[in-house]
Amino acid sequence: MIEFREAKDEDIKSLMNLDRQIRRDLSSKKNSYFLEPITEDELRRGLGKPSVIIMASDGIKLLGFVFLKELYDKEERVYERAFDNFKPGKALMIREIGFYPEHQKNGNCMELLRTARKYAIGHNFKQFVGALHPDDLQSQNAILTLWERGKALRFDNQCIKVT
Repeated sequence: MIEFREAKDEDIKSLMNLDRQIRRDLSSKKNSYFLEPITEDELRRGLGKPSVIIMASDGIKLLGFVFLKELYDKEERVYERAFDNFKPGKALMIREIGFYPEHQKNGNCMELLRTARKYAIGHNFKQFVGALHPDDLQSQNAILTLWERGKALRFDNQCIKVT
């Protein structure tokens, strides 16, 4: 059974390893440069509320995670110019989401995103913005199944309503 929990400081090494695996998997697809690797410092900042890293594990091993990052004022201004439906102060960025390849099926991503949505709603966020890899169709479809798509033209820079 898969459990979902917020990451802790001792999980950083496992999260870095999974991020590297995600990069290797994406390198076989075009546009592998699309997302920058996550740094250890960025992950540590992601442990501070309202940012959060939600992990999926089998109780022993990390299987996947979603990194929901609080936006800074400068980032909010960029999204506000890009999307008429963006509301500053009410959005979390999906900085990264991913699973080890052997755990990418069976609805794991959907359940992780449901957990992320509950977290966002519980902390009064109204929308997600994100920068998903254009070839990551599984994550895109999972997100669009849970939330209404915004008015952006491309998913790699998307504003999604949470409610």
